[in-house]
Amino acid sequence: MSDSSEFCCVRNYFNNYLCKIYIEEIRSGHFRPASVDSGGDPYLNASLRRTTQVSISQTADRRLRLYLGELQPWLERRFRLALHGFESPQYLLYRPGDFFTRHIDSAKQSTRSTSALERKVSVVVYLNGYASNTAEEGFKGGSLTLFPEATAEGAPISNGARLDPVPGLLVAFRSYILHEVSPVTFGERFTIVSWFY
Repeated sequence: MSDSSEFCCVRNYFNNYLCKIYIEEIRSGHFRPASVDSGGDPYLNASLRRTTQVSISQTADRRLRLYLGELQPWLERRFRLALHGFESPQYLLYRPGDFFTRHIDSAKQSTRSTSALERKVSVVVYLNGYASNTAEEGFKGGSLTLFPEATAEGAPISNGARLDPVPGLLVAFRSYILHEVSPVTFGERFTIVSWFY
């Protein structure tokens, strides 16, 4: 798995048991379309982002917030940043045809903002991975690709770093990095995302 000053991956951040618990939480939660945040009020735009955001039980959400709190000091050391907290996690379900076009997570393209609310580090936790055949539980498509060299608007886009999903894998990257989720072609893709500021 790739590792750079802009992003890193941690295998087995969640064990298989935790992955299964959160998948079941998402499956039994309350569904709504996921919105797009343009730095102002979030809005729905199915041409930019099509996925389902799920509200899970308070108990499971509180547990996840504890994990993120424990992750923060490591992220500060890893990215050499002072972090002040994280946004409410999103529990996401991607079904066939769902995607998120190329975008950045921060409102500005610089990590030197004086605003304490600016996103600095984005975190994705995969709860499941690729299915090798249609009989397996998992998914196909739905690749997360990072474009670390294309952080400036209008910059040329290289091939990028495609991060293949593995259950329990954590991907952390600087929030100004351009990235995308390709359309899911089979199965269901379960992830948890949050942003540290």
